[in-house]
Amino acid sequence: MKKLISIITSAVVTLCMLSAFSSYMPAVSSADVSPVLTAGDMGAEDAFEGFSVELTDDRINFITDCEGGYIASKDKFELSGTEAGYSLKPESNGKYVIYFGVEAYEPAYHNNGSIWIPPYDFYIYEIDVQDKVVDISGMYKYNDATSQHGSSLNIFSSDGTSVTTKLSSVRDNIFMRTVIYSFFPKEDYFFVYEFVNTTGFEICDLTLTITSNDPNALFYGNYDIINRKSNLYFQTQEISDILPVPEFIAEIMIPYEESEQKSTLKVIKHEGDDFTLYRIDHDRYEILPETLQVTDFNENDLNADGNFNVADVVQLQKYLLGYTDTDIISWEFADICKDGGLDVFDLVMLKKALVNLDAPHLTAGYMGAVSFDGIKVELDGSVLKFITDYKECSVMSSNSLCPCKAEEAYAFRPERNGKYSVLFIQEIPIPESYYESIWFPPMILYLYEVEIKNNTVNIDKIYRMCDWDSEYNKWSDEVYLEVFTANGTELYKSEFGLLALIKVFTTYCMSDDDIAFEYILYNNSAKSWIENVYISSSDPNAEIQCDHNLPVNDSSSRLKYADDLPQAFQSLNMKKLFKFEVKYPILCHLGYQPHGTIKITVKADKMLKKYSIYYADYVLLPSTLKRTEIIKTE
Repeated sequence: MKKLISIITSAVVTLCMLSAFSSYMPAVSSADVSPVLTAGDMGAEDAFEGFSVELTDDRINFITDCEGGYIASKDKFELSGTEAGYSLKPESNGKYVIYFGVEAYEPAYHNNGSIWIPPYDFYIYEIDVQDKVVDISGMYKYNDATSQHGSSLNIFSSDGTSVTTKLSSVRDNIFMRTVIYSFFPKEDYFFVYEFVNTTGFEICDLTLTITSNDPNALFYGNYDIINRKSNLYFQTQEISDILPVPEFIAEIMIPYEESEQKSTLKVIKHEGDDFTLYRIDHDRYEILPETLQVTDFNENDLNADGNFNVADVVQLQKYLLGYTDTDIISWEFADICKDGGLDVFDLVMLKKALVNLDAPHLTAGYMGAVSFDGIKVELDGSVLKFITDYKECSVMSSNSLCPCKAEEAYAFRPERNGKYSVLFIQEIPIPESYYESIWFPPMILYLYEVEIKNNTVNIDKIYRMCDWDSEYNKWSDEVYLEVFTANGTELYKSEFGLLALIKVFTTYCMSDDDIAFEYILYNNSAKSWIENVYISSSDPNAEIQCDHNLPVNDSSSRLKYADDLPQAFQSLNMKKLFKFEVKYPILCHLGYQPHGTIKITVKADKMLKKYSIYYADYVLLPSTLKRTEIIKTE
């Protein structure tokens, strides 16, 4: 029966040997298990030839001469070998899948040896215990025959009748996992134990299985994750219509024998913007599964101790210096820049995240009416939130920002001093017939000018522009840019609506600096990326040189428009404006390198200005900006 081990996994951990017919107890307290069990729907007792199921006081007895199998559950239980088979002591409320394997006769194996692994018949019981009432909710018999004969699956009903399904390419371990996963559709984890009862009862394999309904889920751990499979893997195995399974699963082998070297088990599940930590302390393995701790998790908590603090920075720094005794859960998880390796830039980003975490709370200065045309502004600690259902949001600033996740909102953590232009774009619904005669849908745009001084937030002005006449369902004859105070009082209208808005968006935050970044934010997400970079000069004849081939546009022509905005800029000395378009993936322009440095030189008057910006995972990192000025000698 030891051959079963090679069928479910190639990674076998030899575990503790107990005396013959002794019991296995993943949880030790007998007070927590059911004192007396009663039969509910037990199915047909003689459905499986050579098997029968009986209840005796607090135990479910399986009468069989089978030499081993598997049991899966997230609940506590006791399992023991008996002279007649096996005895399971469940909780008063618990779910269990128990799985027996019996070697089947196959001429190709037993006679001529043309196959080297014998086929098996697998008998599977799905057991549901609720308030001490035992139901056998599912019974399956699976025959793992050779490819010449095909495999078969029998699904039994409670009266003993069965439906047979032919399967041409399903391996027994795939089917076993699928049955187990389908029985725990609402559970995000469970344990799988392998047992044998030959010379004595023995648990010889223990696996923690974590599931996810996110097909793009990621898993990190300080133990080997021996299987990482998505639903696509099961869909190709002919059984997805029979037994639905989670979108993604990960399996972690756990050493149980005392002679095995142990450490605290830590596994992280990453789904979208959410992180979950699964943890078992190294001195508590003997009372599985009640000691498994499942908690929300900070994505920068590299040592998985439950807190993101300076200790995580120290651990990463030690790792980069070559120390081998670090507590980093895995190098993949510590790859902050997600560029496939660990380096000093990951350390820089981690330090920046720690500084932002400890950022002081924002306070409200002049914020006006707070809510304007479906956009509501809120302060949440050190985070600035714009609550709206508008579909697009861009932020222009010479300062850096840290995007944050906020429900139904665009949110970011700003610097304590800085200016931010926040632009929202929303399509206007129009009759479907109109789309036949227009190139693009009409839009309404809102722009907020936000200035932060010593963590005090002020909203300077709000701008609105719409190019569609909703009353007559047509393009507006005159597109104006409307300018409002923060409390919604209209100040004036400007012609050249869209171009005027572009000028305000581009140059508001550049009145104090010569470089600005345009960030794209996402609603209800902590992700962002940089679409454009702007560099300005007071010299109308300024020239630019680059060591990259990103698209560069001279945007100075747009500055001559909308000069009738006397209140928009009090002191703006900008004659030349360069725009770098990085919305197309950087990898297309920089030789498919996941990280590197963009270098830019601006020649203006008698000055050279040099800029360098590092990018990682094809994303620019404004915090790495370096700028130098050199006086030219002619």
